[in-house]
Amino acid sequence: IEATVAVIFDDDAILSEDYIFDRQTLTDAGISAPIAWLSFSTNDATSAVVVQATVDAISASFPTSDVFTADEFKDSISGSVDQLLTMINVMVALAVIIALIGIANTLALSVFERTRELGLLRAVGMTRTQLRRMVRFEAALVALFGAALGVAIGIGFGWGVVSALPSPFDSSFAVPVNRIIILVVISGVAGVLAAVLPARRAGKLNVLNAIAQ
Repeated sequence: IEATVAVIFDDDAILSEDYIFDRQTLTDAGISAPIAWLSFSTNDATSAVVVQATVDAISASFPTSDVFTADEFKDSISGSVDQLLTMINVMVALAVIIALIGIANTLALSVFERTRELGLLRAVGMTRTQLRRMVRFEAALVALFGAALGVAIGIGFGWGVVSALPSPFDSSFAVPVNRIIILVVISGVAGVLAAVLPARRAGKLNVLNAIAQ
């Protein structure tokens, strides 16, 4: 295809191709180019009758197409993004469940490996309640450290993604502080809940048997 360069664009945020040709050029070259989407804009002086007639003409030419106003198109895009975010949230929830299981297993192994140490703590005066509280506190520290690390990495990746977005996108970097605080608190509480069984096992240790182990 021999064509004359008419315009050069720097940002292809919407267009996915590097080179744009009109349909007549492609038709002359024997290429059948399907229309993925078609848009048009009107000024404030255009009457509603003219707009409706234009929409009817386009709909008649493409009977299987869906017609959206600008706001409806934004809503459809927002709906797709919301579905993607829902899938991501589900995967995050599964990751949290796996993390809680990991915390519980780690604490159970820690209690088993520190049986002699825990027995000595009981021998020098630590009560069962204090021992269980110590194990739960360790779980809360692990969960909060993981949550803080995840928040820091997530903020870094979020800033990178927003910075990489093309200029036509109306994007700004914002940190949802309240939501992050709530999630960190929930992480700490979840860590404590995951430590219930290991803490109970630690509290039931026999002092003499634990020291002798």
